[in-house]
Amino acid sequence: MADQKESGIGEVRKTLTFKLQDLEALVFGRQRDSRLAFSFAEGAVRTARSVARLTVPRIFDGVQQPGVGYGTGWLIAPGVVITNHHVIDNRDIRMGEAPATSQDFKAQAEAVEAWFDYYQEIGGAPTKCSGAQLLVSNKQLDYAVIQLAEASKVADRAALPIITQSPKLVRGTRMNLVQHSRGGALQYAIRNNFFVRLGDAPQFIRYQTDTEPGASGSPVCNDTWQVVGLHHASTEVPREQVPQEVIDGQPVTVTVLNEAIAIHSVLNDLPPEVRQMIPAAQPQS
Repeated sequence: MADQKESGIGEVRKTLTFKLQDLEALVFGRQRDSRLAFSFAEGAVRTARSVARLTVPRIFDGVQQPGVGYGTGWLIAPGVVITNHHVIDNRDIRMGEAPATSQDFKAQAEAVEAWFDYYQEIGGAPTKCSGAQLLVSNKQLDYAVIQLAEASKVADRAALPIITQSPKLVRGTRMNLVQHSRGGALQYAIRNNFFVRLGDAPQFIRYQTDTEPGASGSPVCNDTWQVVGLHHASTEVPREQVPQEVIDGQPVTVTVLNEAIAIHSVLNDLPPEVRQMIPAAQPQS
């Protein structure tokens, strides 16, 4: 009798287990499985340590004026930060301001303040690096590379891994941004962020995500936190549906996309003396 009871209980357990397993499913199928390994969170934290809020003064004809501009930058090499040319230029073209002269541009780069570890608006303790040397910039590709004067303060931070060749992007590829919008504390854009298509030229990539002024210069990363682009702007586009998650059961149509410069295009443009500063052991696309 005992054996029969044990056998009966075992059959019930098997049945319950089977039924419970039936309740688990990849609802949208394996191709749209949105789960992520713990390594994604580790990579997000590691990336944040190498991203900084940049404060740039406004210098006209050698004289510093009131007000500052904000941007985002990140370590592309030990002690070396990359951001946008227009972040260092710090002029309001909407107000008709002319671009900074080469002398003022250089002076503004040299007076940059970079805040690492700026995670909280109140009560945080950012690591502040003051001053820099301008290494190279390109207005057309909208990048500027500076070497921090106080690089020793962030000597323990790794340069972000970058894709050194044209990335293999397909519509719907996730684009993850780490940014300091409006000069505020660090924010991640890791939801509903998708590659849409190339821009007007192949060195520009376009995607749908959320950014605000101050996000310029952010690293645009894939899901393994390799940098594929340098975020620099948003651009108006004809009405089009983008590969976002469906909101309220309706497809999403937008008239604005964000845009980055493909990081391999920046690398190819760098002079040899700067290019050789970037760690050689970089992942390929």
